[in-house]
Amino acid sequence: AERLTDCLVYEVSSKLGKKATRKCRKAETVVVDYCDTTSCEEEEDDGCTAGYKLKEGDIPGWGSYLGSFSSSSRDECADRCSENLACKSFEHSFTELKCNLNTGTYPTQGKYRDYAFCSKTSEIVTQVCPDGYTLKEGDIPGWGSYLGSFYAATRQDCADSCDDQEACKSFEHSHSSNKCNLNTGANPTQGKYKDYDFCSKTD
Repeated sequence: AERLTDCLVYEVSSKLGKKATRKCRKAETVVVDYCDTTSCEEEEDDGCTAGYKLKEGDIPGWGSYLGSFSSSSRDECADRCSENLACKSFEHSFTELKCNLNTGTYPTQGKYRDYAFCSKTSEIVTQVCPDGYTLKEGDIPGWGSYLGSFYAATRQDCADSCDDQEACKSFEHSHSSNKCNLNTGANPTQGKYKDYDFCSKTD
């Protein structure tokens, strides 16, 4: 294996003819090896998480109707899109640590900076409520029925908090405000409020 120093990016070809691209810090000593089939496939990942396909381009604006938020993880960005029926794609930047959620599936203009455009594939079955919860139409008025309200970036965080409390029978969560309300009631008592989804514990 060849040993390199002060590299920014280097490429190696496997015995199968596949190319793997790896990055290393400047002034760091690294070893370049041939990779087997499995590791080559891992290195050739297009930059989008499972269930999403990389497409070249961008949808202008900080999120097409569904908003934008800070995120250092592309997986978190994908999770937020997967939880939202209206979300068809997302854009994520590792330099700006930002995620934009889109209602559009395809880019409408050229690539913007280092944002990766990841489009939802048919493999993704949107699950609005986490495992153990059932989606119900409606709302319980007030910021949490006796159990309070708090910031939650993901719906799973909201579910985890409800699971920790025996008195919690349901929660409401909004992706636009990143807010979670915990309820002692299992069923809505009025119509849906804004984009809050009502998730009730499954018996």
